[in-house]
Amino acid sequence: MNKTFLVEFIEEYKKFPCLWRIKSEEYRDRNLKNKAYKHLLDKMREVEADATIQMVKNKIDSMRGCFRKELKKIKDSQRSDAGEEDVYIPHLW
Repeated sequence: MNKTFLVEFIEEYKKFPCLWRIKSEEYRDRNLKNKAYKHLLDKMREVEADATIQMVKNKIDSMRGCFRKELKKIKDSQRSDAGEEDVYIPHLW
C-alpha cells in the first residue's frame, strides 16, 4: 500500500466518527459501524482485491498503534530534561 492510498484511507476513516469517537452515541451502534467498515472495505479493495472486514480492522489498529508509538516517543523525549534540539522527531510522514 502506498502513501497516497493510506492518506485517502485515513480521510475516509475520519468521515465515520462511529468508529473512533468513543463518547458518541453512534459509537455504540453496531449497524452503523458495519456500514462504515463496508465502506472502508470498498476503499481497501481498490488496492487489494481479496480484502476482508477483518483486514480493514487490522489496518486501522496497525495505523493507530504506529501513531501511538511515535506520539509516546515524542512525549517521553519532551518530559526528559533534554534540550529542544534533542526532542524526538517522528519518522512517520
